[in-house]
Amino acid sequence: MDFPEQLFAVSVRGASHIKAGTPMQDYSLSAVTERYSIAIVCDGHGAAKHFRSEFGSKFAAEATQEKLVAFADANPTWERAREGLDEKLSRLRLAILAEWEHKIEGYTLMNPFTEEERKKASPSFAAREKYSLTQPYGTTLLAALVMGDYSLLLMVGDGAIVRFMPDGKGEVVTFPSKKVYDDQPHSATDSLCQPNAYDVIFTHAVPREKGDGSLYALCSDGISEAFVNDDYLIRLLKSYIDHRMQVGREQAEAEIAENLFKLSQKTTEDDMSLAFAAMEAYRYDVREDGEQ
Repeated sequence: MDFPEQLFAVSVRGASHIKAGTPMQDYSLSAVTERYSIAIVCDGHGAAKHFRSEFGSKFAAEATQEKLVAFADANPTWERAREGLDEKLSRLRLAILAEWEHKIEGYTLMNPFTEEERKKASPSFAAREKYSLTQPYGTTLLAALVMGDYSLLLMVGDGAIVRFMPDGKGEVVTFPSKKVYDDQPHSATDSLCQPNAYDVIFTHAVPREKGDGSLYALCSDGISEAFVNDDYLIRLLKSYIDHRMQVGREQAEAEIAENLFKLSQKTTEDDMSLAFAAMEAYRYDVREDGEQ
């Protein structure tokens, strides 16, 4: 199987959104060339003040893809990427934010906020003469760039990034300095629209062995919060990867989307999104007993 066929992304509209007649606010994508693989998941916020978040998540995914491709072009190897890495990652964060805001400004110029939108947001928002242009477009962001000999991960807000190693085992990627809002309501999370957005874009770049067969799975919090612990999440994502390998991309995407909608109905009722990134075929099919 040719490695570009290993990748896929799925987003489904949550059960609560269907009941309320609101749009899906998640957006996911995957892209692959002979040089890189990219996966992105964005989750627009559901609060009234973020009334254009379905556009914010799409713009964030597109902006991030553009800047990750530029990063890959400028840093084709780990030897090149590691030179001044902190400064490069800083510029990447700034570039993503700037491009996201540029897309928002352009869209808002062509589609000004309506009075109906302002009133739906909140009375205080409707009365403002000045406001944050990005607030209505608020979204989280997860991204993975996998190159021939290194990987770059990026995270704003909640959701999960899981790395599946060549032995078939998975682990949730953590960013040590990232704050987790476990003691806050479900809606509490970092966002691209907050004033200190640059400070809450967490990045991590590491070398990797060529041909190691590892894979990154990204999911929105509609999925990650549906389980009491990470083990169940990892098992679900692993089952989706194996299913994709068995039946092909088109069938897998349709069947996984159906499964995710059922999961949404039974658990969080939120939108659910997945995206995967890998440079080589995921090579192991580990059974329940752990044998290969």
